Amino acid sequence: MNPAAGPEPDDSHLADRGRTISLPQPAAPDATGSGFARPALIAGLVFIGGVISAVAVHLALQKSDREQLAARINVAVDNRVSALRAATRSYEDSLHALRALYTFSDDVSYAEFVGATRDSLGRYPGISALEWAPLVAGSDRARVEAEIGRTVRSGYHFIDRAGASGFARAAEAREYLPLIYIEPLADNQPALGFNLLSGTSHQEITLSRTQGRIMLSRVTQLFMEGSTSNGLVIYCPVYGQLPEPGVLPPRENFRGMLIAVSRLDRFFTEAPDRIAAVGYDLLVIDHTPRNADGPIALHGENGVTRIADLPTPEAFATPDSVRVPFPIWGRTWELIFRPSEAWMKAASRRQPY
Repeated sequence: MNPAAGPEPDDSHLADRGRTISLPQPAAPDATGSGFARPALIAGLVFIGGVISAVAVHLALQKSDREQLAARINVAVDNRVSALRAATRSYEDSLHALRALYTFSDDVSYAEFVGATRDSLGRYPGISALEWAPLVAGSDRARVEAEIGRTVRSGYHFIDRAGASGFARAAEAREYLPLIYIEPLADNQPALGFNLLSGTSHQEITLSRTQGRIMLSRVTQLFMEGSTSNGLVIYCPVYGQLPEPGVLPPRENFRGMLIAVSRLDRFFTEAPDRIAAVGYDLLVIDHTPRNADGPIALHGENGVTRIADLPTPEAFATPDSVRVPFPIWGRTWELIFRPSEAWMKAASRRQPY
Protein backbone atom coordinates (compact mmCIF):
# COMPACT_ATOMS: atom_id res chain seq x y z
CA MET A 1 0.00 0.00 0.00
CA ASN A 2 1.30 3.31 -1.03
CA PRO A 3 0.38 6.00 1.36
CA ALA A 4 0.92 8.68 -1.20
CA ALA A 5 -1.64 7.21 -3.52
CA GLY A 6 -4.45 7.71 -1.04
CA PRO A 7 -6.98 5.23 0.26
CA GLU A 8 -7.76 2.30 -1.95
CA PRO A 9 -11.19 2.25 -3.49
CA ASP A 10 -13.85 0.11 -1.70
CA ASP A 11 -15.20 -2.30 -4.30
CA SER A 12 -16.99 -4.50 -1.84
CA HIS A 13 -20.31 -3.41 -3.34
CA LEU A 14 -19.29 -5.24 -6.47
CA ALA A 15 -19.15 -8.49 -4.60
CA ASP A 16 -22.68 -9.41 -5.70
CA ARG A 17 -22.06 -8.98 -9.40
CA GLY A 18 -21.50 -12.66 -9.75
CA ARG A 19 -24.97 -13.67 -8.42
CA THR A 20 -28.58 -12.95 -9.40
CA ILE A 21 -30.36 -10.31 -7.37
CA SER A 22 -34.14 -10.93 -6.99
CA LEU A 23 -36.31 -7.82 -6.90
CA PRO A 24 -39.89 -7.76 -5.45
CA GLN A 25 -42.56 -8.52 -8.10
CA PRO A 26 -46.31 -7.71 -8.01
CA ALA A 27 -48.34 -10.55 -6.55
CA ALA A 28 -50.29 -12.60 -9.07
CA PRO A 29 -54.11 -12.27 -8.71
CA ASP A 30 -55.57 -14.96 -6.46
CA ALA A 31 -58.89 -16.26 -7.69
CA THR A 32 -59.99 -16.81 -4.14
CA GLY A 33 -58.44 -13.69 -2.68
CA SER A 34 -59.20 -10.03 -2.38
CA GLY A 35 -58.13 -9.15 -5.87
CA PHE A 36 -61.26 -10.67 -7.36
CA ALA A 37 -63.44 -9.98 -4.28
CA ARG A 38 -63.52 -6.21 -4.61
CA PRO A 39 -65.13 -6.00 -8.08
CA ALA A 40 -67.58 -8.80 -7.17
CA LEU A 41 -68.52 -7.00 -3.98
CA ILE A 42 -69.08 -3.75 -5.82
CA ALA A 43 -71.21 -5.47 -8.45
CA GLY A 44 -73.21 -7.21 -5.73
CA LEU A 45 -73.81 -3.97 -3.90
CA VAL A 46 -74.95 -2.30 -7.10
CA PHE A 47 -77.35 -5.19 -7.81
CA ILE A 48 -78.77 -5.15 -4.27
CA GLY A 49 -79.14 -1.39 -4.42
CA GLY A 50 -81.03 -1.71 -7.69
CA VAL A 51 -83.35 -4.33 -6.21
CA ILE A 52 -84.01 -2.18 -3.15
CA SER A 53 -84.70 0.83 -5.34
CA ALA A 54 -87.06 -1.19 -7.54
CA VAL A 55 -88.90 -2.52 -4.49
CA ALA A 56 -89.12 0.97 -3.02
CA VAL A 57 -90.53 2.35 -6.26
CA HIS A 58 -93.00 -0.55 -6.48
CA LEU A 59 -94.16 -0.02 -2.90
CA ALA A 60 -94.47 3.71 -3.50
CA LEU A 61 -96.59 3.08 -6.59
CA GLN A 62 -98.73 0.59 -4.66
CA LYS A 63 -99.23 3.13 -1.90
CA SER A 64 -100.11 5.76 -4.46
CA ASP A 65 -102.60 3.37 -6.10
CA ARG A 66 -104.20 2.59 -2.74
CA GLU A 67 -104.43 6.27 -1.89
CA GLN A 68 -105.98 7.06 -5.27
CA LEU A 69 -108.45 4.19 -4.89
CA ALA A 70 -109.37 5.36 -1.39
CA ALA A 71 -109.88 8.88 -2.75
CA ARG A 72 -112.16 7.55 -5.50
CA ILE A 73 -114.18 5.60 -2.95
CA ASN A 74 -114.55 8.64 -0.70
CA VAL A 75 -115.63 10.88 -3.58
CA ALA A 76 -118.26 8.37 -4.70
CA VAL A 77 -119.55 7.98 -1.13
CA ASP A 78 -119.64 11.75 -0.63
CA ASN A 79 -121.76 12.11 -3.77
CA ARG A 80 -124.27 9.57 -2.53
CA VAL A 81 -124.44 11.00 0.98
CA SER A 82 -125.06 14.43 -0.57
CA ALA A 83 -127.88 12.92 -2.63
CA LEU A 84 -129.47 11.51 0.50
CA ARG A 85 -129.21 14.86 2.28
CA ALA A 86 -130.76 16.56 -0.74
CA ALA A 87 -133.63 14.07 -0.60
CA THR A 88 -134.31 14.80 3.07
CA ARG A 89 -134.33 18.55 2.34
CA SER A 90 -136.84 17.94 -0.46
CA TYR A 91 -139.15 16.11 1.94
CA GLU A 92 -138.80 18.92 4.46
CA ASP A 93 -139.66 21.51 1.81
CA SER A 94 -142.78 19.56 0.91
CA LEU A 95 -143.94 19.41 4.52
CA HIS A 96 -143.12 23.07 5.17
CA ALA A 97 -145.22 24.12 2.17
CA LEU A 98 -148.18 22.20 3.57
CA ARG A 99 -147.55 23.59 7.05
CA ALA A 100 -147.83 27.15 5.73
CA LEU A 101 -151.23 26.23 4.29
CA TYR A 102 -152.49 25.08 7.69
CA THR A 103 -150.81 27.89 9.62
CA PHE A 104 -152.58 30.61 7.67
CA SER A 105 -155.92 28.88 7.10
CA ASP A 106 -158.41 28.03 9.82
CA ASP A 107 -160.26 25.45 7.76
CA VAL A 108 -158.59 23.40 5.02
CA SER A 109 -161.08 21.19 3.20
CA TYR A 110 -160.34 17.67 2.07
CA ALA A 111 -160.39 18.80 -1.60
CA GLU A 112 -157.86 21.55 -0.83
CA PHE A 113 -155.63 19.08 0.99
CA VAL A 114 -155.70 16.67 -1.94
CA GLY A 115 -154.87 19.45 -4.39
CA ALA A 116 -151.97 20.71 -2.27
CA THR A 117 -150.41 17.27 -1.82
CA ARG A 118 -150.58 15.90 -5.35
CA ASP A 119 -147.66 17.99 -6.57
CA SER A 120 -145.39 16.74 -3.78
CA LEU A 121 -146.44 13.13 -4.28
CA GLY A 122 -145.72 13.42 -8.00
CA ARG A 123 -142.30 15.02 -7.53
CA TYR A 124 -141.11 12.81 -4.67
CA PRO A 125 -142.02 9.16 -5.33
CA GLY A 126 -140.17 8.13 -2.17
CA ILE A 127 -143.16 9.57 -0.25
CA SER A 128 -145.96 7.01 -0.26
CA ALA A 129 -148.59 9.18 1.43
CA LEU A 130 -149.17 12.59 3.01
CA GLU A 131 -151.53 12.87 5.97
CA TRP A 132 -153.10 15.42 8.32
CA ALA A 133 -153.94 14.78 11.99
CA PRO A 134 -155.44 17.73 13.89
CA LEU A 135 -155.39 18.03 17.67
CA VAL A 136 -158.92 17.18 18.81
CA ALA A 137 -160.18 17.67 22.34
CA GLY A 138 -162.10 14.74 23.83
CA SER A 139 -165.18 16.96 24.05
CA ASP A 140 -165.04 17.65 20.28
CA ARG A 141 -164.61 14.05 19.18
CA ALA A 142 -168.23 13.38 18.15
CA ARG A 143 -168.41 16.51 15.99
CA VAL A 144 -165.17 15.71 14.12
CA GLU A 145 -166.15 12.06 13.56
CA ALA A 146 -169.48 13.15 12.10
CA GLU A 147 -167.93 15.78 9.82
CA ILE A 148 -165.23 13.48 8.41
CA GLY A 149 -167.83 10.72 8.02
CA ARG A 150 -169.80 13.11 5.86
CA THR A 151 -166.95 14.64 3.78
CA VAL A 152 -164.31 11.89 3.51
CA ARG A 153 -165.65 8.41 4.31
CA SER A 154 -168.91 7.18 5.70
CA GLY A 155 -168.71 5.50 9.11
CA TYR A 156 -165.51 7.33 10.06
CA HIS A 157 -164.42 7.09 13.72
CA PHE A 158 -161.24 7.39 15.77
CA ILE A 159 -159.26 4.19 16.20
CA ASP A 160 -156.41 3.16 18.49
CA ARG A 161 -153.74 0.62 17.88
CA ALA A 162 -154.71 -2.76 19.34
CA GLY A 163 -151.94 -5.31 19.63
CA ALA A 164 -149.15 -5.65 17.11
CA SER A 165 -151.21 -5.56 13.93
CA GLY A 166 -154.74 -4.37 14.55
CA PHE A 167 -157.04 -1.45 15.43
CA ALA A 168 -159.95 -0.93 17.78
CA ARG A 169 -162.33 1.95 18.35
CA ALA A 170 -160.49 4.63 20.32
CA ALA A 171 -161.09 4.78 24.05
CA GLU A 172 -162.24 7.97 25.71
CA ALA A 173 -159.33 10.39 26.19
CA ARG A 174 -158.62 14.03 26.95
CA GLU A 175 -157.22 14.64 23.45
CA TYR A 176 -156.56 12.85 20.18
CA LEU A 177 -154.40 13.18 17.05
CA PRO A 178 -156.59 11.33 14.53
CA LEU A 179 -155.78 10.99 10.84
CA ILE A 180 -158.62 12.76 9.05
CA TYR A 181 -157.03 13.35 5.61
CA ILE A 182 -154.82 10.91 3.69
CA GLU A 183 -153.64 11.18 0.10
CA PRO A 184 -153.78 8.81 -1.68
CA LEU A 185 -156.69 7.46 0.32
CA ALA A 186 -157.46 4.38 -1.76
CA ASP A 187 -154.24 2.60 -0.78
CA ASN A 188 -154.29 3.73 2.85
CA GLN A 189 -157.90 3.47 4.04
CA PRO A 190 -157.07 1.15 6.99
CA ALA A 191 -155.09 4.01 8.60
CA LEU A 192 -157.88 6.61 8.33
CA GLY A 193 -158.99 7.64 11.82
CA PHE A 194 -155.85 6.29 13.51
CA ASN A 195 -155.06 8.17 16.72
CA LEU A 196 -151.31 8.87 16.57
CA LEU A 197 -151.15 9.18 20.36
CA SER A 198 -151.86 5.45 20.64
CA GLY A 199 -149.06 4.37 18.32
CA THR A 200 -145.47 3.30 18.78
CA SER A 201 -144.08 6.74 17.88
CA HIS A 202 -145.48 8.53 20.92
CA GLN A 203 -141.99 9.70 21.96
CA GLU A 204 -141.22 11.20 18.55
CA ILE A 205 -144.61 12.92 18.41
CA THR A 206 -144.14 14.42 21.87
CA LEU A 207 -140.65 15.72 20.98
CA SER A 208 -141.91 17.13 17.68
CA ARG A 209 -144.87 18.83 19.34
CA THR A 210 -142.96 20.37 22.25
CA GLN A 211 -139.74 21.30 20.41
CA GLY A 212 -141.25 22.43 17.13
CA ARG A 213 -139.05 20.29 14.90
CA ILE A 214 -139.47 17.53 12.35
CA MET A 215 -138.98 14.06 13.80
CA LEU A 216 -138.58 10.64 12.22
CA SER A 217 -140.11 7.46 13.59
CA ARG A 218 -138.23 4.24 14.04
CA VAL A 219 -139.07 1.54 11.52
CA THR A 220 -142.78 0.95 11.93
CA GLN A 221 -145.50 -1.18 10.39
CA LEU A 222 -147.63 0.60 7.80
CA PHE A 223 -151.23 -0.42 7.28
CA MET A 224 -152.36 -0.32 3.67
CA GLU A 225 -155.27 -1.71 1.72
CA GLY A 226 -154.79 -5.46 1.48
CA SER A 227 -151.21 -5.51 2.77
CA THR A 228 -148.74 -4.34 5.36
CA SER A 229 -145.23 -3.03 4.96
CA ASN A 230 -142.44 -1.60 7.07
CA GLY A 231 -141.79 2.09 6.65
CA LEU A 232 -140.70 5.41 8.07
CA VAL A 233 -143.01 8.19 9.25
CA ILE A 234 -141.93 11.85 9.25
CA TYR A 235 -143.75 14.15 11.69
CA CYS A 236 -144.00 17.91 11.10
CA PRO A 237 -145.78 19.96 13.81
CA VAL A 238 -148.22 22.71 12.86
CA TYR A 239 -148.94 25.77 15.02
CA GLY A 240 -151.27 28.74 14.90
CA GLN A 241 -148.25 30.82 13.90
CA LEU A 242 -144.89 29.82 12.48
CA PRO A 243 -142.42 29.17 15.32
CA GLU A 244 -139.36 31.39 15.49
CA PRO A 245 -136.03 29.61 14.98
CA GLY A 246 -134.52 28.54 18.29
CA VAL A 247 -137.63 29.44 20.29
CA LEU A 248 -139.86 26.73 21.74
CA PRO A 249 -143.41 27.16 20.43
CA PRO A 250 -146.18 27.87 22.96
CA ARG A 251 -147.99 24.67 23.82
CA GLU A 252 -151.39 26.24 23.28
CA ASN A 253 -150.53 27.13 19.65
CA PHE A 254 -150.16 23.49 18.57
CA ARG A 255 -152.81 22.65 15.95
CA GLY A 256 -151.86 19.21 14.69
CA MET A 257 -149.35 17.07 12.83
CA LEU A 258 -148.54 16.77 9.14
CA ILE A 259 -147.15 13.37 8.23
CA ALA A 260 -145.12 12.03 5.31
CA VAL A 261 -145.02 8.24 5.01
CA SER A 262 -142.32 6.36 3.13
CA ARG A 263 -142.14 2.64 2.52
CA LEU A 264 -138.71 1.47 3.60
CA ASP A 265 -138.20 -0.65 0.48
CA ARG A 266 -138.73 2.46 -1.68
CA PHE A 267 -137.03 5.16 0.34
CA PHE A 268 -133.54 4.64 -1.14
CA THR A 269 -134.68 3.53 -4.59
CA GLU A 270 -137.26 6.18 -5.46
CA ALA A 271 -136.03 9.21 -3.57
CA PRO A 272 -134.93 12.20 -5.68
CA ASP A 273 -131.34 12.86 -6.78
CA ARG A 274 -130.66 9.17 -7.21
CA ILE A 275 -129.65 7.83 -3.84
CA ALA A 276 -129.15 4.39 -5.39
CA ALA A 277 -125.57 3.41 -4.56
CA VAL A 278 -124.34 2.20 -7.96
CA GLY A 279 -121.29 0.03 -7.38
CA TYR A 280 -122.01 -0.24 -3.68
CA ASP A 281 -124.04 -2.12 -1.14
CA LEU A 282 -125.38 0.24 1.52
CA LEU A 283 -126.23 -0.96 5.04
CA VAL A 284 -128.27 1.49 7.15
CA ILE A 285 -128.01 1.22 10.93
CA ASP A 286 -130.17 3.03 13.51
CA HIS A 287 -128.20 3.87 16.67
CA THR A 288 -130.80 6.23 18.21
CA PRO A 289 -130.31 5.93 22.00
CA ARG A 290 -134.01 6.01 22.98
CA ASN A 291 -135.07 3.13 20.71
CA ALA A 292 -132.28 1.88 18.48
CA ASP A 293 -133.27 -0.63 15.79
CA GLY A 294 -129.78 -1.70 14.69
CA PRO A 295 -129.56 -2.55 10.94
CA ILE A 296 -132.80 -1.44 9.26
CA ALA A 297 -132.13 -1.78 5.52
CA LEU A 298 -129.63 -3.12 3.01
CA HIS A 299 -129.75 -1.30 -0.31
CA GLY A 300 -127.93 -3.31 -2.95
CA GLU A 301 -126.04 -2.10 -5.99
CA ASN A 302 -128.81 -3.75 -8.03
CA GLY A 303 -131.24 -1.11 -6.73
CA VAL A 304 -133.21 -3.49 -4.50
CA THR A 305 -133.68 -2.69 -0.81
CA ARG A 306 -133.81 -5.60 1.61
CA ILE A 307 -135.40 -5.12 5.04
CA ALA A 308 -135.26 -8.68 6.39
CA ASP A 309 -132.43 -11.09 7.26
CA LEU A 310 -129.94 -8.22 7.49
CA PRO A 311 -126.25 -8.81 8.30
CA THR A 312 -124.52 -7.35 11.32
CA PRO A 313 -122.19 -4.40 10.66
CA GLU A 314 -119.21 -6.60 11.51
CA ALA A 315 -120.22 -9.27 9.00
CA PHE A 316 -121.05 -6.70 6.32
CA ALA A 317 -118.06 -4.35 6.40
CA THR A 318 -114.79 -4.92 4.55
CA PRO A 319 -111.45 -3.07 4.85
CA ASP A 320 -112.51 -0.85 1.94
CA SER A 321 -115.92 0.03 3.43
CA VAL A 322 -116.68 3.62 4.40
CA ARG A 323 -118.77 4.37 7.50
CA VAL A 324 -120.62 7.70 7.61
CA PRO A 325 -122.60 9.07 10.59
CA PHE A 326 -125.95 10.36 9.32
CA PRO A 327 -128.20 12.22 11.79
CA ILE A 328 -131.69 12.51 10.30
CA TRP A 329 -134.72 14.21 11.88
CA GLY A 330 -133.88 13.36 15.46
CA ARG A 331 -132.49 9.91 14.78
CA THR A 332 -128.89 8.70 14.70
CA TRP A 333 -128.22 6.69 11.59
CA GLU A 334 -124.96 5.26 10.31
CA LEU A 335 -124.39 4.43 6.65
CA ILE A 336 -121.88 1.74 5.68
CA PHE A 337 -120.92 1.79 2.01
CA ARG A 338 -119.23 -1.37 0.77
CA PRO A 339 -117.74 -1.16 -2.75
CA SER A 340 -118.57 -4.10 -4.97
CA GLU A 341 -115.80 -6.29 -6.36
CA ALA A 342 -116.56 -5.13 -9.90
CA TRP A 343 -116.38 -1.48 -8.87
CA MET A 344 -113.06 -2.04 -7.11
CA LYS A 345 -111.57 -3.67 -10.21
CA ALA A 346 -112.80 -0.88 -12.45
CA ALA A 347 -111.56 1.83 -10.10
CA SER A 348 -108.14 0.18 -9.72
CA ARG A 349 -107.75 0.36 -13.50
CA ARG A 350 -108.43 4.09 -13.17
CA GLN A 351 -111.69 3.85 -15.04
CA PRO A 352 -114.34 6.47 -14.31
CA TYR A 353 -116.79 5.54 -11.59
